[in-house]
Amino acid sequence: MIAEHQLNFANYQVSFADVVNPGDEVEVDIRPTKKRLDSTPQLSNRLTIRKGRQPVLIGYQRESQTPLVLEHVDFSSLVGLERAADRSFIEEGTFFLKRKFMNNSNAKNFLIGSLVEQHYYFDELEDRVRYPGMFPVALVSCALLEKAHLENYDFYLNPMVYTSHEVSIERSLLSHLKSNDRLHLLVQGPDKLIGEKGLGKSSIPQVCYQCFGLVNSNDVLFRARVNMALLKDVVGAVGSRSNT
Repeated sequence: MIAEHQLNFANYQVSFADVVNPGDEVEVDIRPTKKRLDSTPQLSNRLTIRKGRQPVLIGYQRESQTPLVLEHVDFSSLVGLERAADRSFIEEGTFFLKRKFMNNSNAKNFLIGSLVEQHYYFDELEDRVRYPGMFPVALVSCALLEKAHLENYDFYLNPMVYTSHEVSIERSLLSHLKSNDRLHLLVQGPDKLIGEKGLGKSSIPQVCYQCFGLVNSNDVLFRARVNMALLKDVVGAVGSRSNT
């Protein structure tokens, strides 16, 4: 159905509502697929992870013909990206650039850490190389850390954690990735979020980063909106909820 309706974009929306402590038992609930096959066809599944009756993660996966996140972004006019210095600010400081390379071994480790069977994605005997969609997206963490370091942010004093993700990945570009392919990660932000609840509607202060992964001639492999908050604010919000 994905191929039939040309649903070339995999979209993920994930919000963190609570924390999972060591020893907590969790339950994963994936709702049946909802199909919308009108002029803008879409498939969607709702995902919830709970500890007891308390949701700790709420999200959706949607398949669509166009990206559902930052859909109007266009980097076709961006020139000289391959010559720009790694870990530098480009476009008059608008974006931070981090250059990475696809690597089969790292992707396999990513799958192991995710408790996923590798054979579906990689098999040397069958010449199968199929990168999981979230693997290149996960490299954004490296770009965010290096950006913070260059900006002299004291991560040890004020560590931050993710509160939500919105991601769109283009399947056709993903399917052609091979080891050693160059991936340009662009990060814009942080921007303060106004009126965002997050983390169980706790209203803690949050910031947003807009992140992009570019391949080939500035083709957008993925686009992501990443929200973050200070760890101390998250701990305080969870603690206050536990005491009520």
